[in-house]
Amino acid sequence: MKTPSLVSSGVLELSMFALLGWLLAAFHIRSGGQDPDQGLAGTSVGPFVSYRKVVQAHIDGILMGIIQMLIGSVLAPYITGTTSALLIAGSWANPCLFLVPAVSPSAPKKTWMKGLSTLSFLTTSAAYIRLCESYFLSGPR
Repeated sequence: MKTPSLVSSGVLELSMFALLGWLLAAFHIRSGGQDPDQGLAGTSVGPFVSYRKVVQAHIDGILMGIIQMLIGSVLAPYITGTTSALLIAGSWANPCLFLVPAVSPSAPKKTWMKGLSTLSFLTTSAAYIRLCESYFLSGPR
């Protein structure tokens, strides 16, 4: 059960954050086709006001989705249910946390945002430590 959920989560995450590319395209249209680093200051699309944070979420979400699929496929015998849950939670939280300042640029300074970022980092770190422990302590391969 744990491997299909990790692979499924990865497929969903990859798909969702790939679709975020449409939001990036809307930023380009709104800026009149100017260079993203030069012409997007002050440009917004709906509630999204930070092009760079949307780019970060887009890239991080795609990579985290791919990583989940790879881990779920290649390391299936070494994944516990807890490790799978931690990987899924951290893999979704990390890129989603880039979307908060994409809407509210002052959010990273808020205590609650710092707490969520720290929790996301700790969750992901714990998952990878557990994965390494399971893999390397399982005996000869």
